[in-house]
Amino acid sequence: MAYEYLVCMSQQGKITHANGEWALSNEPSEQTQEAYAKVLDTCPSEWEYLNRIGSDGWELVAVNSSLVKGEMVPGFFSADEIELSGYRVLYLKRAS
Repeated sequence: MAYEYLVCMSQQGKITHANGEWALSNEPSEQTQEAYAKVLDTCPSEWEYLNRIGSDGWELVAVNSSLVKGEMVPGFFSADEIELSGYRVLYLKRAS
């Protein structure tokens, strides 16, 4: 049996890319943090996206999480806590 594969990137719980393309064709018009945040708000959540494409026969087969950055920020218990951010890559397949 042959399979078709879909690789999705998730940032802050939102699906931003599917097979290297913006998930909703809403790429930021500017390369600023504010423009990116606005676009991210319009991207589907992971569960919404998985529910939608699951009805088309896609099956989640693996997830990989990666750390992107760490910043020193003032914290409640310590003045030197690290704030971490990252992304996930979701791998899906379906019979072709």
